[in-house]
Amino acid sequence: MRCCDMRMKENKIMKMISRRDFMKASAVVGAAGVLTACGGSSSSTAASSTAASSAAASAAASEAATGSANVGVCIYQFADNFMTLYRTDLEEYLKDKGYSVTIVDGKNDQNTQTEQINSFITQGVDLIICNLVQTSSADTIVNKVVDAGIPLVLINREPLAYDADGKPLDEAYEGILNNPGVCYVGADARQSGTYQGEIVAALPDKGDANGDGVVSYVMIEGDPENIDAQYRTEFSIKALEDAGITVECLDDQVGNWATDKGQQIAANALSAHGDKIDVIFCNNDGMALGAAAAITAAGRTVGEDIYLLGVDALEECQEMVKNGTMTGTVLNDHVGQSHKAVDVAVQALNGEAIDNYYWVDYVKVDASYFAAVREEYKRRRDTVVAKLREIPGVVFDCPKGAFYLMAALPIDDADNFQKWLLEEFDDNGDTVMFAPGAPMYATPGKGKNEIRIAYILKQDKLERAMDLLALGIKAYNNR
Repeated sequence: MRCCDMRMKENKIMKMISRRDFMKASAVVGAAGVLTACGGSSSSTAASSTAASSAAASAAASEAATGSANVGVCIYQFADNFMTLYRTDLEEYLKDKGYSVTIVDGKNDQNTQTEQINSFITQGVDLIICNLVQTSSADTIVNKVVDAGIPLVLINREPLAYDADGKPLDEAYEGILNNPGVCYVGADARQSGTYQGEIVAALPDKGDANGDGVVSYVMIEGDPENIDAQYRTEFSIKALEDAGITVECLDDQVGNWATDKGQQIAANALSAHGDKIDVIFCNNDGMALGAAAAITAAGRTVGEDIYLLGVDALEECQEMVKNGTMTGTVLNDHVGQSHKAVDVAVQALNGEAIDNYYWVDYVKVDASYFAAVREEYKRRRDTVVAKLREIPGVVFDCPKGAFYLMAALPIDDADNFQKWLLEEFDDNGDTVMFAPGAPMYATPGKGKNEIRIAYILKQDKLERAMDLLALGIKAYNNR
C-alpha cells in the first residue's frame, strides 16, 4: 500500500526531517478490505478526513534538487484508462519537484506524436518523456531527440529491436543501449501475462469451468503492434501450459484496449461458443469491463461457469475481484512507474548518469490478495492498539472497520507536541511524526490533544514509530 507524502508548510521542518532521516509514522491508507473487531478499550473519539504522512518516501529516497526545467510529455492516447491514471500522477509528481510540464495527446497516431516530438525539440524543452504510439518507431524518436541533445525517458511501452519480418527480437533495443541519455521505465509485460495464467491455474478447477478436461479460452488483445499486448497474450497461455493444463483457443481478436470492443468481441464469442468457453483473457481491464458486461448479458456467472481476467487493476476492477464478478487482474503500478520515471528524469536533468532500463514489478490481484491485505492490516492495527495500551493516560477506541484510529494523548496540545518532537526530540537519531487531531473536527478546540494514526507502515517501522511515540510523550511531559 502506498502512503501519501506530507507537503510540509515550513522548509525548516522539511530540512530537519531530511537531516535526521527520521522514522516514518502516521500516513494515509489506501488499502481495501475490512478489519475485524478487537477487544475493548477505553473511552471514545471519532474522526474522518485525510492524515498527514511521515517523512516523504520519495523525498527520503532522493533529495535531487528541484528546478524550473521544462519537461515535455507525450502520451500515446489520453483516452486510455491506465494512461489517464499514469499521466495524472506523472504530472503531479513533476510539478511537486518544481518543473514546468506540458503534456500532449498523441491520439494513437504516430505521425501526430512525431510532430509533437518535433515541436518539443523546437521549443527547446529540457527533457522529453514519451509513451510511444508505435514501439516500432522508437528508433526514429530516439535519433531525433538524441541529435537535439535532449535527455529522453521512454515509458510504459517497451521498444524492442525488430527483425526483417517485423517481428520483435528478445534482446534489448539497441537504440537505448547506445545512448547514455536515453532510458526506458516500465514493467515487463511477460510478467503480467504469466500472472494472469497463474491466477487461473491456482483456481480449484484450474480454469476448467465446464469440467471437460480442457481450458477453452477467448483472448481479447490490445494493439497487436504493442509489445505489451503480444507478451500478455503469449505468456498468459504459456503459464497454463507450464502448469500442465491442456488449453484450446476458441477465439483471438483485437480489441485495441477499448471497452466497447471488448464487449463486442466477448458477446460474439459467447454467442458462437456458448458454454464451451471457460476463460476470457483480456490484455487490459478496459476490455475486461466490456467483456464482463457481455458475460452478464449472456446469462453466465463469473466464478461459477466462466472466468474473466484483465490487467491494470483499475479501481472498478479491484472491486469486481473482491465481490467475485471478475476472477483476477494484475496491478500495473502506475504510481511506481510514474514516480520512477520522474526520479530518473531528475537524475538526467541534474547531469547524473542513468541506467538504460528501470523495471517496476506487476502485482497479482485475486481473491487471495485481498485476504492477505485484510490480514496484514489487522496485524498492524493490533500492533498499534497493543502499543497504545502500554502508554499511561492514552485514551482511544479500537477501530472495527477503519484503517486508522484517533487517540487522546496525555499532553497539553498535539501541535505543540509535534513541533517539539521535530525540533527537540530524538532517540538514536530517530523521531516520529503524526497527524494532529484538531483539524479533523468542525468544533473549535475539540481534539486538541488527539492524534490520528493509520497503519500504512510495515510492521517493523510501525513498532519503532509507536515506541518513539511512547518515549516522546514521556520526555515531553518531563521537560
